[in-house]
Amino acid sequence: MHCASPVTDWQTDANKQVLHTPNGIVRADKVVIATNGYTPKNFHHLTTDRTLPVLSQIIVTEPLTPEQLAACNFLTANVVMDTRALKYYYRKLPDNRILFGGRGAITGKSADDPYYAQRLLSVLKTSFPALAGLNYSYARSGWICMALDDLPHIHQNQQQSVFYSMGYCGSGVSFSVQAGKRLAEKVAENLCLIYRYRIKHYRSFLLRLCGG
Repeated sequence: MHCASPVTDWQTDANKQVLHTPNGIVRADKVVIATNGYTPKNFHHLTTDRTLPVLSQIIVTEPLTPEQLAACNFLTANVVMDTRALKYYYRKLPDNRILFGGRGAITGKSADDPYYAQRLLSVLKTSFPALAGLNYSYARSGWICMALDDLPHIHQNQQQSVFYSMGYCGSGVSFSVQAGKRLAEKVAENLCLIYRYRIKHYRSFLLRLCGG
């Protein structure tokens, strides 16, 4: 694995994928694109105009006191989501901090602007007035990948030499695990595993449909 080695040019030569980097050239029979929201524009024709990168922002608050926890009725560490206007999600961490997330800046140039972390804190305080004096300790932002049809995609070219999985729409922690497994089966050409998976889930769907 070579970190910080961007692909600056991509060619196909005699059924080989040729990837140029600043420090060398890589030749491969198969290439997997797994960059999701960090995929450069026009990186490869398979992924061009299929997804939209969107900045997501999270904050982690100071630890809440027992009185604040009781006033907000935080009884669980499960994730809670509010989708009334924009999507906000939050949960209580083991040390009684609150992780609160939502939309970030519109452009990457403004990603580190503290305005967006403060905006999330304001929304949190609006939802829980008992936290009016609370501040955040940490703030992070990063790119998520929105598919144009709101569905994750696993795809490959006709030659079965270039593959990609992306478009998790903010749910990559769960979707990417399953997508990675299916993508690996495609790359390994393990059609038997794919077939068994489809039959198993088709039967499960029929049982649910028939009330079985």
